[in-house]
Parts: sequence; structure tokens; C-alpha cells
Amino acid sequence: MTQTPRAGTDVGDVVAIAGLALALAQSQQASIIQASDNYDTKAVGVAAFDATLFAALIAVQDKFAHWWVPGIPILISGGFCAWCLIGRTYDLGVHPDLFYQMYGGATEAEATVQMLSTMTDTLKNNDGTLAHKGFWFQAAIVLTLTALIVGAITLRT
Repeated sequence: MTQTPRAGTDVGDVVAIAGLALALAQSQQASIIQASDNYDTKAVGVAAFDATLFAALIAVQDKFAHWWVPGIPILISGGFCAWCLIGRTYDLGVHPDLFYQMYGGATEAEATVQMLSTMTDTLKNNDGTLAHKGFWFQAAIVLTLTALIVGAITLRT
């Protein structure tokens, strides 16, 4: 994604613009990691709710026509939460020591543009990880709600 500056572009402008873009990329990277942490926290909460719901279901299983019908989606939802929590590594970009070894002799403009290119690649690599967490978290929520509805339907009066 490295773009060559147009002929006649002032090097100071290139450094300034690339610096702004680099700050934006770093901010987006921090947002992705924060969103991932948010999914983790919510998934722990849903998993705890599922465990509580399943324990309550077992405790009053004689009140249901088929207690296992809402129990299965609850257990699967807990599994989806665990899958959401499984450690996925994030691409944090190039290590500073390695970057310095590679570009320590470059001009400020070259190094800044290269760092921007590296951060852009890093953001692309991390998009899939966040989408993975979001998908499994939403699936867990849907299954928990399904279990509640099915449980209400199979409840004996």
C-alpha cells in the first residue's frame, strides 16, 4: 500500500500527512483491541448467565415437559461463548527493534510511510479476528434467547 509521493511534493508535507494517517491507523488498532476486550467481557457474562440458567433448569426440571429441549441450546450457547473467548492473536505490527534495524538509516519520510504501510496491513489482518468474535457472540445471544422462549413453551402449567 506504500504510495510514492507525487513529483514536486514537499518532503515535510509527506511526513506530516503520513504521520496523520499513521496516528489514525494506530487509533483504529487500539479500537479493534478494545472492541475485542468488550466482546470477551460480554461473552463471560452470557456464559455465566447460561450456567445459571442451566442450573436453574436442572433444579426445576420436573416443571418442564422436556427440560432438555431448552437445555441443549443453553449448553451450545455456553460453547459459543467459550469459542468467542478462545485466544486469537492479534497482529500488533512490526516489533520496534526490527523496524529500527530495517529502516534506521532511512529518511523520516521513508520510515513514516513504511510504518503506515505496516500498520495498514496490520489492520487488515485484525479485521477477521474481531469479526470471528462478533459472530460467535451474536450466535450465543440468539441461542440463549431461543432457549428462554423454548423453555417458556415447554413449561408445564
